[in-house]
Amino acid sequence: MKKILYTFLAGVAALCACQPETILERPFDLYQVASVEAVAGDNAATVTWTTQEGKPNPEEFLLIWTADLTGVEGGEMTVEADKRSVVVENLVNDCGYTFTLQAKYSNGLSQKVTSKCTPKTSRFAVTGFSANAGSERILLTWTKPVTDRLSSYTITWTPGNGEQKITEYATERLMVENLTNDTEYTFTIVCNYPNGDSESCVASATPGLVIPILTSVQTPVKHQLVSFEYNPMYFMAAEVASVVWEFSDGQTASGLTVLHSFAAEGKATAKATVTYVDGTTDTGSIEMTVNGYSWSKKQIKAVKASNPVFSPDGSTLYISTSDGTGDVYAIDTWTGEQKWVYPIEKVTYGGGPAVGPDGSIYVGAQGSKFYAIKPDGTEKWTFETCGNVEGFPAVTSDNNVYVVSNGTVATLYSLNANTGAAKWTKELAGGTGSAVAVDAEGNVYVGTNEGVWSFTADGAQRWSTSGINVTERGSFAINGNVLYAALKKTDGVAAIDMATGEVKWKTSKGSNDSYFPTIGPDGTIYYTSKGDKKVYAYNPDGTLKWETEAIAALIYTNVVVTKDGKLYTGTQANVGDTGSKQLLTIDAATGSLITMEPSDQIMSAFTFGPDARVYFGTVGKNLCTIETAGPADSWCMRGGNIQGTNSLK
Repeated sequence: MKKILYTFLAGVAALCACQPETILERPFDLYQVASVEAVAGDNAATVTWTTQEGKPNPEEFLLIWTADLTGVEGGEMTVEADKRSVVVENLVNDCGYTFTLQAKYSNGLSQKVTSKCTPKTSRFAVTGFSANAGSERILLTWTKPVTDRLSSYTITWTPGNGEQKITEYATERLMVENLTNDTEYTFTIVCNYPNGDSESCVASATPGLVIPILTSVQTPVKHQLVSFEYNPMYFMAAEVASVVWEFSDGQTASGLTVLHSFAAEGKATAKATVTYVDGTTDTGSIEMTVNGYSWSKKQIKAVKASNPVFSPDGSTLYISTSDGTGDVYAIDTWTGEQKWVYPIEKVTYGGGPAVGPDGSIYVGAQGSKFYAIKPDGTEKWTFETCGNVEGFPAVTSDNNVYVVSNGTVATLYSLNANTGAAKWTKELAGGTGSAVAVDAEGNVYVGTNEGVWSFTADGAQRWSTSGINVTERGSFAINGNVLYAALKKTDGVAAIDMATGEVKWKTSKGSNDSYFPTIGPDGTIYYTSKGDKKVYAYNPDGTLKWETEAIAALIYTNVVVTKDGKLYTGTQANVGDTGSKQLLTIDAATGSLITMEPSDQIMSAFTFGPDARVYFGTVGKNLCTIETAGPADSWCMRGGNIQGTNSLK
């Protein structure tokens, strides 16, 4: 029986071996990639992706990109199956692109996975490029861009088809010699980067027309700081030992290079008296035209809290916005031209930026993130907080940044300005972080909706004061050894002894939140009350000096104090509402209204610029200015200075 069975099975096996092999068909899924990320570059983007773990590899990938701007072409490419990254080049800077990736299999394409980014230039040009002529030579000067990617400069000139390569990127001048007098030369400078050249800058000069003084600006705006430097091609008798300067406005200065500004329009002169090392002297002078302000209003986006702040040299204005996002705008102070915009996804409503001594900009926003931005508009670092940042930060001259955030408990962070690393953190009573300030010794003061605390720069607690409900966007003010804090609800301002934390006095004048205490040169404390619709002035002993009549619209902003005894503030009145004006000028001594002028709705804080003007933003998406006599010599604006640092250190 077994023999028969074996024979039967062998026959079946032989029969099967003679039949064609049958492959069973089964469904095959088209697996999409797990993730796609597009990272912006300069005229390029790097697209990276991951595939689903444990799934079959595709035969290749299809990448398609489309541009947000009409007239800008997109493109597509196929990528080998073993690659997970590709660089897309020849894109248009400042144009948003959507990148779509599909995995390709033998029987079709997977679903699409997308990512977006906007390429930005990283090839910054020099600024302030100028050519100053001597006899048969021309001195070229410029300011190098703020970047660590610069490789070299290439300078060319005509006539003569000359060229000079400078590999020392820190260089900011070049003397071009052996030129022909009375012939105009045109010079072009480009910055060389690993990924290409910057835009070119051009300057012209004619040898033989030697001027004695070199200036950073030939036709400045009034109050614009100008650098004055003696021209070594004019003062050539010997090595220069010292220089004394005389200006037509009666001011004097000394130094090889000095800064000076003119307060009035019209003709102005500068005279340099040079003393050589051998004791002999020589003089030379120039005349220049000082222009009036070149702009007074610029459209940006809506501003509801932040006030403008300025770079250390005053040449750039920064302001964060509240129009759906919290983007930070950089505006040229003197021309009004937009330099860059740094995108912040969440709205900036409760606070705004401050500027450090190196020009870095620090700003918080909704969404539990704090930002540090380089002066060229690129990211320096970001820091995750425990909640929204609704107060302004404080920045010191020794590279400390302090920021308080909301949360289950409000938290104060001490950050390294260079790296963004936390030095120490302090959890505080209350869930709303309101204000931070630093005194001249480096002690830190922080307020929440439940109290005020003071810490040393190392994080040791000095004292705490409970029962003080600080307004969430109400920055502190400091005068002498007293800290002033704006309060919520029916309170006005509290005066706190900075050594002990004792509340010296507290005003009851205020309704539905008070804002932004500022100090006059005589120690008078000024603040605004949103609900009362008034401005209050208190003497340093806590007695009422005056209060305005009720203004017919809510006041969210501060007052600024001018050196000629005027206050400026604004209201949230609607444009066209004849019963209420938006822009107010007040007599600081009496509280009487000097002028009431129409403007957009104002919720932004006011500040002074480097040009004696007051700056503020509006809900109507404008950045506005007012010409004044200039700031008083006190904590006369929000943040204490034009950088908005909230710090005396």
